[in-house]
Amino acid sequence: MSTAIIFIQDSYYLKNTNLILDELNIKSKIFVSRKDFATGNASNLFTIANFIQLLCFIIKNRNNNYKFLVASNLDDPIFKCMFHFLSYESFISFDEGQRSIVADDFYFHEDFNKPGQRRNKLLNKIFGIPMPTGKYFDYSDKHFTFYHPDYIYHNLSAHKNLVFLDKEKIVKPVSKIFVGISTDWRYLGTKTLSLESQEYIDKIIAAANVINFINPDIYLMHPRENNDLVDYLNSSINILRDISGQSHNLINKIASTNELVVFSDKSGVLFDLNNDIEIAFIDLFQRFDIVFYSEFVDSFNKYRKGIDPSSKECFIKKLEDFK
Repeated sequence: MSTAIIFIQDSYYLKNTNLILDELNIKSKIFVSRKDFATGNASNLFTIANFIQLLCFIIKNRNNNYKFLVASNLDDPIFKCMFHFLSYESFISFDEGQRSIVADDFYFHEDFNKPGQRRNKLLNKIFGIPMPTGKYFDYSDKHFTFYHPDYIYHNLSAHKNLVFLDKEKIVKPVSKIFVGISTDWRYLGTKTLSLESQEYIDKIIAAANVINFINPDIYLMHPRENNDLVDYLNSSINILRDISGQSHNLINKIASTNELVVFSDKSGVLFDLNNDIEIAFIDLFQRFDIVFYSEFVDSFNKYRKGIDPSSKECFIKKLEDFK
């Protein structure tokens, strides 16, 4: 299969990982981590918290042939098991952090001379695994760094294929923001959807598909919104939560330097946005009567025009426009 399997310990590394996946033009991917995080598809993340889960994962996936193994945190036992027991065509490593530019950091040592490594040294002598962490870099076909090796010391400057990724050239301007919705949307008047019901799950997945089609640069979570929706969002979408009621300030500041479209269903945040910001209304969970929703958007437009006659006209986008 032309799929990459990726190991990162935490979501902290996800943004750098996605830059690398884009550089490698990887579309199909499976994440392995010690912690849960949103990947854009709740079914493509394996969370491993103990040895039994690791063993089950290796047994289940040992016969798959992956295009790439991509990883940082090469000192992690989970990575080392993946390296030795999974099948893949190419191994790609990348900087874990600033230790890459700390001279002679033990992370890059190719021996077991550090105190507390006697067990690993014995296992390596008997079975050949695990190897000292520094040895794994010798097997990576390509190592991505975010520190320009021409201008700063890098422990892997002699690597056979050290590639510098300039994040400044990759950063894209913010052009689309989606304002999230309280999970209370499930109180539909005539009925309440249980969080465990299939109808609720189906609506969450359908809504996530619409947002992923729009592919906003930022998704601003509602203060009373759970993680059910964001767990299905593309990993390229920046998810912001709990910004202390300052969503409108953030959006207005971004709009001061960017052409911006804001998407939402009916958020109160919209009333506090600058009148030159374009707003697209979407009944994401199909919970509003069509006539009521049209009248609401009309009244919103009248409100903006009353404050500033030059305000941009807001409009309703139909869900079928995002399929």
